[in-house]
Amino acid sequence: MFSNNYQAILMSDNDVLLEYGFAAISIKNKSVDFTNTFVPLIKIGATVKIICNKNGQSILSFIGEVYLSSRKLLRIISIKCNLLPDAEKLLSVNTNINAEIKLPIIKAKAFTSQQNRKLVDCMIVAVSTQRLIFNSSQLEFDWESSLSVKVSEPAFKKPTTIEIKADKNSLVFGDKARYDCQIIMISDSAIVELMSFIRASILDVLKNVLDNNPETTQVEGVD
Repeated sequence: MFSNNYQAILMSDNDVLLEYGFAAISIKNKSVDFTNTFVPLIKIGATVKIICNKNGQSILSFIGEVYLSSRKLLRIISIKCNLLPDAEKLLSVNTNINAEIKLPIIKAKAFTSQQNRKLVDCMIVAVSTQRLIFNSSQLEFDWESSLSVKVSEPAFKKPTTIEIKADKNSLVFGDKARYDCQIIMISDSAIVELMSFIRASILDVLKNVLDNNPETTQVEGVD
């Protein structure tokens, strides 16, 4: 879900810019690291802010207490996190969603009817507004063709079909496969539902990361 190498900005608690660098979020340690070739030394226990960016857009803001400060690394703990507007357009979430893949007609089997196209069960294990990854049995299809995946709860209130195209570099092991796919067609109403699902999922994960110390941690969403 979270990258270990976000472009980031280090700021004081009153929003004074201190340095540009990179940020890594540790779910296990409930901390955020800020790194660069030079990081200003900051007093242990001081409050600072780390803003993470992706594709030039600010997506996450962490305010926390300095736990470690060196010339190349600053770590904060006791975090308050703010999920910034439209972050759900750029972040992916890990999932376990049962779905069905409708295989395309293979060119060599041109007389196969739409009604007889094979449906294959799959498990969507990650999704964003641009891509999804699913696990299934190894599929036989033309890599140049699109696939149709029918998805329902919890991503959508009712069964919704999305058109996807699988990456030829997807992983195949024996009879099992993991397909990394680009979303190439989705309705306007479905993309709104999907973004809402992604945002809620991110907030749930952040809440789980930070909830061991409810007096000093907080997760905020932006409506």
